[in-house]
Amino acid sequence: AEAARAIGEYQLAMERWRAENPSYADCSPKPCGSGTYPPTPTSDNYTMTPGTPTATAYSISAAPTGKQTGDRCGNLSATNLAKPTWSGDADCNN
Repeated sequence: AEAARAIGEYQLAMERWRAENPSYADCSPKPCGSGTYPPTPTSDNYTMTPGTPTATAYSISAAPTGKQTGDRCGNLSATNLAKPTWSGDADCNN
């Protein structure tokens, strides 16, 4: 649930950013971008790794760390075109 929440919040922040800017990428310095670019989410139990955003796409993944290492669900990944999916056990995506 922690990884899904963090990735969901990141997706919402990226969509808000894109709604007000010409790209998913951070096009600072201004005048290209407006507002504050979404930060990488943090988690105590997952390492969050965003891909390099482009004008039309972004991605992010969450890999378990600490007590979550060995989680049967594996890593959680999402893009601007797809809902988050787990790379491990197929039951985790239902």
